[in-house]
Amino acid sequence: TINMKTMIIIFTTLLWSPLRGALLPEVDGEIKPTSVSQSATASNDETKYGVDNAIDRDLSTYAWIVQGSYDKSWFKASFYQEHCIEQVLHYYDSKPQNKDTLTCSKDSCTCEGVHCNSYSLTVYHENTYPGDYALRV
Repeated sequence: TINMKTMIIIFTTLLWSPLRGALLPEVDGEIKPTSVSQSATASNDETKYGVDNAIDRDLSTYAWIVQGSYDKSWFKASFYQEHCIEQVLHYYDSKPQNKDTLTCSKDSCTCEGVHCNSYSLTVYHENTYPGDYALRV
């Protein structure tokens, strides 16, 4: 069965300057990834730009994702169990109001924000190939 949750928050900054901020509060219905990974880390500096910074709730840290194999940049969040992803928030600045909001239904996802054309979102089940039954923005 699918465990219905209302929110996932991913805090990641791709190529913006360092952030200065505070911890974000928990959101009702939020689900947290059990693991995260990214294509490659800027300057190979995992402490300063590592993928764990993308989900640590601290707006003074960030993940800096760069191109890896096949000249692609990507960020992946995995979960312990199956969830219905309804919303993804991408914070790109130290101000909590500066975010892109991706809202997904059963059939599609929409994005509101400044950087929506800079990346895409694919939601899929781990046991399927991305593209089979995937939602894309």
